[in-house]
Amino acid sequence: MIKKILGSNFFQLALLTLAVVLVMLWPFYPLDHLESRYHDLWASRFTTGESPPMAMVAIDDKSLQAIGAWPWPRSLVAQTIERLSDAGAQTLAVMLLYSHQSPNPGLDEIRKLQEIAREQKQSSGKSVSAIPDAAFTAAEKRLDQDAQLISAVKSAKNIILPFRFARTAIPSDGNDRLSGMLVINSLKDDDTAVGTRIKPLREWIQNQRGNNDLDLPIRAPYKELAGKAGAIGHLNLIIDPDGIVRRVPLLIKYKGRLLPSFALQTVIKHKFMNLKKVKLGQGSLQIGDLDLPIDPSYRMLFPASFDRPEIKTYSFVDVLNGTVDIKGFKDSLVLLGLTGGEYARFYRPAAGNEISETALFSSIIAGMLSPRHISRPDWALPMEIMVVLYFSVFLMFVIPRVNLSTGGLI
Repeated sequence: MIKKILGSNFFQLALLTLAVVLVMLWPFYPLDHLESRYHDLWASRFTTGESPPMAMVAIDDKSLQAIGAWPWPRSLVAQTIERLSDAGAQTLAVMLLYSHQSPNPGLDEIRKLQEIAREQKQSSGKSVSAIPDAAFTAAEKRLDQDAQLISAVKSAKNIILPFRFARTAIPSDGNDRLSGMLVINSLKDDDTAVGTRIKPLREWIQNQRGNNDLDLPIRAPYKELAGKAGAIGHLNLIIDPDGIVRRVPLLIKYKGRLLPSFALQTVIKHKFMNLKKVKLGQGSLQIGDLDLPIDPSYRMLFPASFDRPEIKTYSFVDVLNGTVDIKGFKDSLVLLGLTGGEYARFYRPAAGNEISETALFSSIIAGMLSPRHISRPDWALPMEIMVVLYFSVFLMFVIPRVNLSTGGLI
């Protein structure tokens, strides 16, 4: 009896249907690979339209050869930020992460000498140093790289700084609470973007695919610097098993909060809005009149093509030395970051060759600000499962009840 049931067409079709549905729900590389290639085929033909004026100031090989190996004195970055701000840049996205103040033994020595001079003056009633206090103050100001960077960030208009989720564990101070800046630059995780009717199914699928809350340490700008920025956002990207980046996580769940991406914060600031005014809906994220398609994990697909003539590229050293026409930055969205040298990060988009992280984010942001966006509909997976179930029921109950010629036509 059991052998008869197991050998029946009904049981075999039901078992095959169950296997197909499970493969669709769980990560299965052959199927995911085919789906990714299908996405790449159509994404490479997708046109988003033009974005607002953008510029990329690249710390490229030319700049590294002219100035020296990275990292540079932070005063050089501060000077360039000030120059871009003075040029009238509408939004300035700085993709350089300074998680700690810069060690500065020269500045420490100046401060020690200044303190010694003060103590001697107090004890003797007169100055015993041949160097006037104003000289000490001027030297301290020139050597204090962090003060110059903080001042430049404070005076800039609409400036965004990055943070990262570390991929390896870093020493903990025992405090698992988010910093005040991260709380300010995040949303409360209330699952707004998940529909109520199929929410349990979605959450279960996400857990099977490893899309649950992230629990990694964060490297953020140090407090004094972050506090002067207009916004901060994460630089983390999603790398598929084949090594290609196809999605950007606009929001990441972390300790009960939704932490925004650097790209999202840049777009928000460029639209003269703030994160709290972003509207999350089922399958969409709305920034004013801009509607961005997202999946249940707040990820957005981006086109495979990175040929965007509206993004003008300038070498950092040329901007620093004033050899470019700064009028080109007026009212533009400007990204500043590494594109060369050993510290630059590179990713491989679906278009083919590797590009720098700065160039990739420039294209992602341009795509987000464009009028058209590529998306996989929120209902795609449930619809695909319904189609599989429909054909399965059709094969089990309809085909056996019609003759061979009719079945062939069907």
